[in-house]
Parts: sequence; C-alpha cells; structure tokens
Amino acid sequence: DGTRVVLDYKTGRPYPIKGLEHDPVKAGRRLQLPLYAEAARQALSIESVEAAYWYVTVRGGFRREEVALDDATSARFRDVVDHIAAGVDAGAFPAIPGDESMYWGTSENCAHCDYDSVCPVDRNAQWEAKLEAPEFESHRGLMPADPA
Repeated sequence: DGTRVVLDYKTGRPYPIKGLEHDPVKAGRRLQLPLYAEAARQALSIESVEAAYWYVTVRGGFRREEVALDDATSARFRDVVDHIAAGVDAGAFPAIPGDESMYWGTSENCAHCDYDSVCPVDRNAQWEAKLEAPEFESHRGLMPADPA
C-alpha cells in the first residue's frame, strides 16, 4: 500500500505495555518508535510510515509491535517532546517512579535503577505531592487527556 516500515530488530522478549490505546507515547515513555517513524518521514519525504519492534527469536515469538505515525500519534508525539524540552530548559529533572508494576516488583521507571532499593517506599506519594508545584508545569503537560 506504499507504507514504509522502519524495523528495530529485537532478540529479547517483549513485556506487556498497557495504556497505549489511550496514549500512544505513554506520556513520554514510549518515544522510540514514533521518533524512528518521524525521522523516516522527514528524511524520505514520505507521508505513510510506521515503525516496529520485530522480535526475531523463538523467545520473542517472532512478533512485531508496530506504531503507525498517523496524525493523532504524530501530534501527541510532538506535544510530549515539546513538554520534555520545556522541562529541560527549566532545569526540572524530577525522579518520576511511574506506575507500580507487578511484573517488575517496583515502580515501572525504577525497575532498572541501581538505587531502587534505597529510595523511599512512599516515592509515588512524594511525586504526586510535587506534581502540583509550579516548577513541574512541563511534566503535568505530559499526562494524556484521557488517562488509562
């Protein structure tokens, strides 16, 4: 159909991601595929483009996870990147634990952090309390209009 596809080959296995139907970039945590698609769109001067992770092993089930860069996904991607840039410009780099994850046994964004075991157990409550501070305006803008 003329759609170009950018593939990122993966040898591991996918883990479940919830909420993409409400926010295709997961408030800035899933930018890689839309970034690939946008780069291809601009570099090749094409309109119809998608990007995908392709798990190329038995362990990964030879599965593909795709994102089409339609108008809505492109708009959300650009909005989130603008908010991230505003936060960087403002010097706001808060620790954002993310949702509690039964899969990881900790908060989503803390799963691979070397300091996970020494952070406060009420880190999510602390983040929620800080979120209302004026310094975190750019981070509030990352939240989807219709959260999952």
